[in-house]
Amino acid sequence: MAEYKGIKGFKVQYLDQDPVPTVAGWSSAPSLNSDHIYSQGIGTTTSDGQIAGGAPEGSTANELWNGTAWTTSTTVPSQSASWGGSTQGSSTASFYVAGLIGPASPWTVTTQTLNWDGSTWTSSGNYPLNAWDIRAAGTQTTGLAVGGYNAPATSETNATNLYDGSTWTSAPNWPISKRNLTAFGTQTAALAGTGENPQVNTFASFNGSTWSSEANYPVPLQGGAGSGVESAGFVIGGSSGGNIATTNTYDGTAWTAQANLGTARASLSSIGSVSGAKAMSGIGATTGVEDYIGPGAAVTKTITAS
Repeated sequence: MAEYKGIKGFKVQYLDQDPVPTVAGWSSAPSLNSDHIYSQGIGTTTSDGQIAGGAPEGSTANELWNGTAWTTSTTVPSQSASWGGSTQGSSTASFYVAGLIGPASPWTVTTQTLNWDGSTWTSSGNYPLNAWDIRAAGTQTTGLAVGGYNAPATSETNATNLYDGSTWTSAPNWPISKRNLTAFGTQTAALAGTGENPQVNTFASFNGSTWSSEANYPVPLQGGAGSGVESAGFVIGGSSGGNIATTNTYDGTAWTAQANLGTARASLSSIGSVSGAKAMSGIGATTGVEDYIGPGAAVTKTITAS
């Protein structure tokens, strides 16, 4: 009887070991080059991302992730912090908006919007409010920003504004008025919640025209980071009676606890999705980065042929 190798010219490939289930959790990863506390990460995968500004005194640092390392790129035009970024953007198409221009003492509250094309920053349409500690989501051409601290009114705001790449347009107000909140997702599938003064655990989703109440977060929180979309997202870290290391995923209905960060941190940033993500910087971590593998994520297995 003829063998398979004699017919096809090679043997059937086989695994050199039995498949090993993926172990979900966090692990250390290449560090950032600068401190980016009080910023927001941009990117939907762990092979492409951006983080800019931040740091306690404001920063012009701008870093891009290429899947292997963080590299410095064209600096931000001014020392910026406590601003929002297009979480669903990429290292070649993103925006950052509003926030504070440093150095501190005194800070300057700004309405700036800066578009990024992979190499150059370009000023775009001004944000409707002089606000900081807002959070943003979506892409460079279909974005949104929500909440924050309205400086002229000296109070937290529930304002929601939509972005088309050049102009901001008002949208229905977020159900609560908070700053230092968590927001992520797309312009038509966003999630925003938690925040401070005082801390709350409230969340709501936005479908492009209407806000709807969602399940409360497990604890009152401020300064957490989030990535993903409304029906498949996560929130990590933050401050709740001190820096915490928790990770909770959301499926559009309920929050589910996942593995904790290796280092508790607040006012951090993240990129990625529920299957794979990065946690970056934050109070308690400065330039530290951790990688996340979600439950059931695919892993590469060694194949041996002869």
